[in-house]
Amino acid sequence: MRSNVVLLWMILFLHCFSTTFGIWESKYVRRRCKCLKTTNDVFHQNDFHLVQILYETQNCRKKEIIISLKNGHIVCLNPNAEWVKVEILNEKVK
Repeated sequence: MRSNVVLLWMILFLHCFSTTFGIWESKYVRRRCKCLKTTNDVFHQNDFHLVQILYETQNCRKKEIIISLKNGHIVCLNPNAEWVKVEILNEKVK
């Protein structure tokens, strides 16, 4: 019986700690843009492993395009480059 009470208190403590830590993290941890610099270099789509498009948020005021290449490198692309607009964003270039 005593072990059940201890177990219940442990579960209650862990639950309260995790929710409190989550609130603290969302308020005080500064999130920012992932890309410090971008490139205009052209990459072939066969070399892409993963394409991630991050749109503007409250913490990062720019669109970011991050590609993971099959060789393991991660590259931030310039979203204003013409080839990026055509190949990745599927936008018409004027």
